Amino acid sequence: MQRVHRATRFFTVPDGTQVAPFLNAADSLQSELPWGCLGEMSVAAGRIEARTASAIHVHPLVTQVTYVTRGRLTVRMREAGPGETYSLAVPNGSAVVTRPGTLLQLANETDAVVEVLYLVSPAYVFEERDGRVIYDDSLVVAAAWDEVDLPAVQQKLQIDLDARKRERAASLARLAAMKGAAPASSPAPVQP
Repeated sequence: MQRVHRATRFFTVPDGTQVAPFLNAADSLQSELPWGCLGEMSVAAGRIEARTASAIHVHPLVTQVTYVTRGRLTVRMREAGPGETYSLAVPNGSAVVTRPGTLLQLANETDAVVEVLYLVSPAYVFEERDGRVIYDDSLVVAAAWDEVDLPAVQQKLQIDLDARKRERAASLARLAAMKGAAPASSPAPVQP
């Protein structure tokens, strides 16, 4: 692959931030990257506007590294299980790791845009067709922490985990077929 890749096409994702999936073959909005060329990871650029915060969201199946390339970000998280919500100040050139099932909010408390890179493993899956989201590895939980019903979120994640895995595998199979490839393994059929 004799090519330089740049983040040029940003779009607003359900959590309210802007993302450009420029190194993610498992994203229906990224057509230039050959299927499977990054193996089990993906890279996207992100922007969080001044004085804004993302919705609180969770990644049930993927681990995300958020690396700040410009500015200073406040990351609020709450691990699955017992514990409290905590905040981490993430300066330029630093990163945080968010494990599957952890509630996450990205807050820009400064007067300038914060820019980040999202390194995700396994590769982040996002499938959109005709402007409609078919599958997204992220689930929006609430707009604010006082709106989070933690027992309901934890119960939903536990109950829906197997179904979520099947939906993800089916999405990967469709995306691979769209790009003329076969996924690494055959997905389990999705139950109606």
